[in-house]
Amino acid sequence: MHPSRPGIADRKVKTAMRKQLQRKVKGVHQQLSRDIPKASAAEAEQLSVLADYATGVLSALNRDGTAPFDFAAVRAGEDLDEVAQSLERLAKKGEP
Repeated sequence: MHPSRPGIADRKVKTAMRKQLQRKVKGVHQQLSRDIPKASAAEAEQLSVLADYATGVLSALNRDGTAPFDFAAVRAGEDLDEVAQSLERLAKKGEP
């Protein structure tokens, strides 16, 4: 296998993830940013937390790696898993 192949595959995976998610997440972030000033204090705080999560997702999607040691797509996937786990913990705290 050519040494650059893993890096090329990683770049393709990262690009595909970014294409699939980035526009949607940016749209959610923009909507949250518009809604925060209109919301009550408690709602604004919750919306701000969600906006922070959206920022985290965008950061994960734009991460660059240093192949062959650190693949950006793998690290982005790990970051997105961490975001999902954090959201699950928050959901459990909010359950009655």
